[in-house]
Amino acid sequence: MTRHLVSSILLTTAGLAAGCTRQASDAPTPPAPRPSGSAPAAASVASGTWLEVRPRTLREEVPAVGSFRARQTTRVGAEVSGEVEAVLVDVGSVVAAGDPLVQLDRTFFEIEVAQRRAEVESARARLASATQAIETAEAEVEHARAALGEAELLLERMRALWEKPEGQAPSIPKSRYDEAHFAQREAAARLRSTESRLAEAQARRTEATVGVTQASEGLRYAERRLEKTVVSAPYAGVVTARLVDAGEPVTATPVTHLVEVQETSALHLEFSLPQETLPSVRKGTPVRYQIEGVPDGAGEALVERVFPTIEEATRSFRCRVVVENAAGKLQPGLLARVFVTTRAVDDALVVPRAALGAGEKGWSLSVDGGDGRPAPRAVQLGVLTEGEAQVVSGLAPGERVLVP
Repeated sequence: MTRHLVSSILLTTAGLAAGCTRQASDAPTPPAPRPSGSAPAAASVASGTWLEVRPRTLREEVPAVGSFRARQTTRVGAEVSGEVEAVLVDVGSVVAAGDPLVQLDRTFFEIEVAQRRAEVESARARLASATQAIETAEAEVEHARAALGEAELLLERMRALWEKPEGQAPSIPKSRYDEAHFAQREAAARLRSTESRLAEAQARRTEATVGVTQASEGLRYAERRLEKTVVSAPYAGVVTARLVDAGEPVTATPVTHLVEVQETSALHLEFSLPQETLPSVRKGTPVRYQIEGVPDGAGEALVERVFPTIEEATRSFRCRVVVENAAGKLQPGLLARVFVTTRAVDDALVVPRAALGAGEKGWSLSVDGGDGRPAPRAVQLGVLTEGEAQVVSGLAPGERVLVP
């Protein structure tokens, strides 16, 4: 029994010694002391990026959501009544100003033009006849005036021969004097008659001239109606709706709409801003925009119009910018993120907001101390935006800032 007890004690002692040996081998080895003056751990610098600060313009911006709209939308209608012969475009067709959209049946309009041309020819013939009558009447008037002049000279001579001073006998018989007097009155009557015919011919020519003008205007009207059987695009754009098909009757009163065209070479981007920004936004204010889902969908523009009313429900006002779209990559209805510049600071030292740290004493930055190690420095800030900040003191141009 004694031998068994001694053996148990020895085994227990050996087990405890082995366990202590294992625990000592599992403990971490303390790091070797670092020589004084060595560089800081690389992780403290690798966790950020050095950024050299240079003066530039910092813009304070107000975000908004905008929607693109067509600058013009026109539902093109028929200006004459008729029947659709052919629709020459479809939805999505790109058209230039004056391109044909719809062709109406021309038959009745061509007949009307032919009738008006015949009326013009008839009116011109009447005018030519009246002109010829005037020429004849003018010749008769000249002849009558000459005959009257001769008759008056003859009458004067006969009067001188017949009317003698008292006591002298007339040189001619009374019959010759009476004949000369009668001839003068007859010549005067013929002149009045020819002048009357000339006036009548001139009146007929005036009437014929008016007739030619009326007939010509009737022809021009008929030709214009014939031209309107081709319905054309009012401006360059894209067809967004087709409203008729071939064979359908259309009317000018009330107007039958045929197709819808939108001008998309330039679009309106409209958005709303809160009323407190009204003093800072005017025509010419810079605007940035970003369109998701559109390649190269970012751009810049200027405010083209500030609408003069405030929406009571939202206490906001609407603005509009014009965005060029010659390539046609934008469509009406797209949404865009808009950033409106309400203030711009030139020659500002700008750092990312991520580089700033806030403490009890204010803002601070990690600046390159000259040996590649970041050194904290207190700074004062000016304009703050969503992602950037203006440093007004505590930082010089050309210094490097650590951006975590």
